[in-house]
Amino acid sequence: MSDKNIVLKTVSISKSFPGVKALNNVDFDLLEGEIHAICGENGAGKSTLCNVLTGIVRPDEGNVFLNGAEVRLTHPSQALRLGIRMVYQERNLIPYLTGAQNILLREEPVKGGFLIDEKAILSKAEDLSELYNLRVPLGIPVALLSSAQRQAIEILRAFLYKPKILILDEPTSSLTEAEVKSLFSAIHQIKDEGVSVILITHKLEEVFENADRISIFRNGERVTTRNKEDLSEEEAIRLMVNRNISSLFPEVTNRSGDMILQVENLSGSGFLKDISIHLNKGEVLGLYGLIGSGRTEFIEHLYGLRETKIGRVIVKGKEVQPNVHRMIEEGVFLVPDDRREKGLLTSLNLKKNLTISYIDEFSRLMGVVSAKKENSLVKSILDKSSLSLKYSN
Repeated sequence: MSDKNIVLKTVSISKSFPGVKALNNVDFDLLEGEIHAICGENGAGKSTLCNVLTGIVRPDEGNVFLNGAEVRLTHPSQALRLGIRMVYQERNLIPYLTGAQNILLREEPVKGGFLIDEKAILSKAEDLSELYNLRVPLGIPVALLSSAQRQAIEILRAFLYKPKILILDEPTSSLTEAEVKSLFSAIHQIKDEGVSVILITHKLEEVFENADRISIFRNGERVTTRNKEDLSEEEAIRLMVNRNISSLFPEVTNRSGDMILQVENLSGSGFLKDISIHLNKGEVLGLYGLIGSGRTEFIEHLYGLRETKIGRVIVKGKEVQPNVHRMIEEGVFLVPDDRREKGLLTSLNLKKNLTISYIDEFSRLMGVVSAKKENSLVKSILDKSSLSLKYSN
């Protein structure tokens, strides 16, 4: 490998957050026209490195070189001007704009010198969708689209800018098998055009099918970088977790107790029919199926987010009519598929998001909140979950 092929290089990049060494002396390079996968467990430093490369996070130490010249990335707009574009795992779309309007945001064609040409916007977006074979509704607000469709809008917007370097953070997390195939076909297409791609994913089968080189990160450090042909999936997993894995699916001893949740003959949403499950105390029950198979809709019925007219839900031996407040009272909580849109109140800080489900426990007469009780609850939640988080009062 010669330096003339290196389009991006980091030398001794380090970054610390309160109580966490996110990156420790990381050297990394990206070649022209390659797909370079970065793999590692959660907290390994993958996303932090990419946030450094896009100017979102400033490193404490180290240097970044672009085409051999040192650059100091201090703002995302600077990275965009240099041709570095990232598609984030969390969506960054304007919900009331259409897919086409989101794709061409700030690049809108005009007519008469100042009027935005909506027909031309739609036409350009359709041409882009056709070029990369990513089919998605472009003429309706993205708030009405599925998570997978919004992901495709994000990717098309990135392609529009013809980046020199494209960073994809878990791009297939909400895509169907057919959509994944279309996406990687488009990625290989832009790779053939000379674009360099950094791929962050937990799906090793996608890594070994599509990447040219693979870097393994662990505890904020780059452990190794190898050509795909020189690394097996088993060794990649061992390097990520720093121990030998005797079995990817070890035998599990069932130590579950009494039945705690039961669903009988639930039907709804027009296509869920006669579904029955039961869950025992201390048990993990997996619902498996392709996107669109009804997994999310079933859980939303169970939790009361969709009206259920046919079927019974029994919690701890008592039949309940599912609604959110009742399920919380029964100790049933939901982590939704789209956590940003459905699971968080982004206008509130971390503390408020942690405690809002328990607000009755620390609010006084007339709804006045006891800050002391709220802070105590936050500490209790963090202690129980072993989380180390910094939050604002």
